[in-house]
Amino acid sequence: NVIIYGEKALEADPKFYAAQIMIAQSLALRTKEFDLDKEEKLGRSEKLAKEAIGLIATAPKPRPDIADEQWEAAKKDFTAQAQEAIGLCAIVRKNNAVCIEALTAAVTGSMQPDPSTMVRLASCQIKASKFDDAIAVLDKAMTDPGAVPAVKNAAVQLKLDANKAKAAAK
Repeated sequence: NVIIYGEKALEADPKFYAAQIMIAQSLALRTKEFDLDKEEKLGRSEKLAKEAIGLIATAPKPRPDIADEQWEAAKKDFTAQAQEAIGLCAIVRKNNAVCIEALTAAVTGSMQPDPSTMVRLASCQIKASKFDDAIAVLDKAMTDPGAVPAVKNAAVQLKLDANKAKAAAK
């Protein structure tokens, strides 16, 4: 339904970057490794996310009563969401370098980074043998007060895995 209503919103306003981000994230999250149309979905997701990033950079304030600093913070958060969609596509493609780059941009660019995004970033870092970076990100995710128990548990398990892999790599 997110994709259907997002498409309708884009029909009404092709420059509606929030709808582009929603569609991009939905496509990336729902695309699996062995889907026959995997590249079509992921390509569309990346295209929408990159278009949204371009639109956000020059987007005017939606309301004049919003303070400039609030609008800049909101633009950073929208951009971080689009970067997350790009990172999600890279996870499906098993492209750790792009995953790390995009999810790092999502985590550092967001005013309040999502702990689940941090866990995904750490997973890509572990796959790329960047164990110390992954452990640092996981520590932040585990101590984030907004993290739900399932995300904290995943971070704990991933940190154990990172420490084991780090020890084995020595």
